[in-house]
Amino acid sequence: MKKTCTVLLFVVLLLAACAPQATPIATPPASPTPAPAPSATPPPPPTATTVPPEMPTPEPFEGLPLPTEQGTLFSVSGACALCHKDMVDESGADVSIDTFWRSTMLANASRDPYWQASVRGEVLSNPALAPVIEDKCAACHMPMARFTAAAEDEAGQVLEEGFLDPDNELHTLAMDGVSCTLCHQIEETGLGETSSFSAGYMIDVELSMGQRLNYGPNQINEQQAAVMQGASGFIPVQGQHIQRAELCATCHTLYTPYVDAEGQVAGEFPEQMAYFEWLASDYGQTIACQGCHMPEAEGAVQSSITGGPARTAFSKHVFVGGNAYILQVLR
Repeated sequence: MKKTCTVLLFVVLLLAACAPQATPIATPPASPTPAPAPSATPPPPPTATTVPPEMPTPEPFEGLPLPTEQGTLFSVSGACALCHKDMVDESGADVSIDTFWRSTMLANASRDPYWQASVRGEVLSNPALAPVIEDKCAACHMPMARFTAAAEDEAGQVLEEGFLDPDNELHTLAMDGVSCTLCHQIEETGLGETSSFSAGYMIDVELSMGQRLNYGPNQINEQQAAVMQGASGFIPVQGQHIQRAELCATCHTLYTPYVDAEGQVAGEFPEQMAYFEWLASDYGQTIACQGCHMPEAEGAVQSSITGGPARTAFSKHVFVGGNAYILQVLR
């Protein structure tokens, strides 16, 4: 009986082991919750463009009378403006030399507050070099005063009792900036050479007032020359070099001294190279500085109230440049 029970138990276990396993019922994956549709993001409101306020239109201002002082080598602008005024071109536009020139950076070279502050800053930083700094800067910003001083073997002085001081005897010449009888007395000699750069222009110091030459692009007959000589002390002569870029290069090619760690002058560096930049450009072979910065008037122009032939290709003395900000400050 016991043996029978054992056999039955073995058969039951064997059948259980061989029975097919129940296949588990796969649970279907939960359906993914659909992501909410993205809401349309409204575009940012347009940024308001900041428009700078327009500069107020200045009231008409003819300016104060130009000075008429005459030195041993130069006369200031008012002496020239006595005759070279009330000039119109064939369109009827005013092209008077004094009207245009007086509102340029050339005329205001010595009044420029940024330049004055720069000179003061350099002197404060290098007080031992004040004579070098002031003479160097005066050569192009106060050229008539500085050249007059140099002719007497004196250095140009800007600050303190220098040219900016109204009591200085050369103050009027200094404050007339780059004026008529500076540019129109520059000799052709040496123009374009290294020696002419950094205010190395040549002006005759031997001729006395009344015999001094004044260069211009046109031929002048003897009668008109005598009129100008009697009125201004200068004899007008033709000099085509007045229209060359090399004349401008005498100041617009500037090498400036620099100092070492001990404050001693160690050499010069090219501070302004406008002439060489022009020379290396496409314009260097086609048009001089004056062609853009002194555009021609429309048609012929009577250049003096004393008469004489009307001049074609008259260059307006506007000296157009990029420094409009300082001109607005001075206005």
